[in-house]
Amino acid sequence: MDNAELEKQIRLAMKDPSLDFQMIQMLLSSTLLALCEGEDDEGEGDTGEDDPIGLSVHVLDDGTRYVPVFTSLKEMGLWDEEGDAGLPIDGWDVFSLVAEDDLELVINPLGKHPLHFSHEDVINILNDFGLTNIEEESLKIVGVVEDDPVQIKNVLTEFFSKDQNISQGFMALAQDVQTEQKTILVGILPTEDEVDGGILNMALNAAFDELPEGHDLNFMIIDVTDDAGESLSQGMLRTGIKFYDKIWKA
Repeated sequence: MDNAELEKQIRLAMKDPSLDFQMIQMLLSSTLLALCEGEDDEGEGDTGEDDPIGLSVHVLDDGTRYVPVFTSLKEMGLWDEEGDAGLPIDGWDVFSLVAEDDLELVINPLGKHPLHFSHEDVINILNDFGLTNIEEESLKIVGVVEDDPVQIKNVLTEFFSKDQNISQGFMALAQDVQTEQKTILVGILPTEDEVDGGILNMALNAAFDELPEGHDLNFMIIDVTDDAGESLSQGMLRTGIKFYDKIWKA
């Protein structure tokens, strides 16, 4: 796990708050290290009681309960001198788990550039950086994406391959029927099981910097049973370019 670019982005954002948006996107789409509950950690505050989120929860003197998470083994080593390997966990999943309880989140708590997110911060980040619901009537597919977005496809393929419930991925250019805002719409053909929303949110944030100017990015689940000729599902199957095929494991 190499988070050198993430750590660099955190340092830059500390000096220039205008880079916070990009830093948070990178944080949400990275793999981090967490401590499992019940581990005997040597960090600030006392270890809290077992918590339903499954991660180690600590308590400050003022009663604030927080989850410590780390960007690297080096950062974790400042907290746990025994050098425990830690539990790899996706950034989006960390924020989601913390949001489920009245907890705060601290990234690299003993490092030179710690990040402290209150519970309200965590909720706002999930709302601001997560997928938005698509209203069927609000978008129309208008064609294919100009200038083949190879980098976006590569990023999405990397994340889609982590979810065995994503069978195929298609891409088309859509437009808001009222504002005419252009959106790169990604259609996902699932297996019989539900697609992992966390994976999609991570993919969204990872691909954001590759978007052409003036374009949004969003996802939709293709419903093959929807045979309405003007539906988004049929439009995606008819017009979208397939860029991802699941590799079936024996």
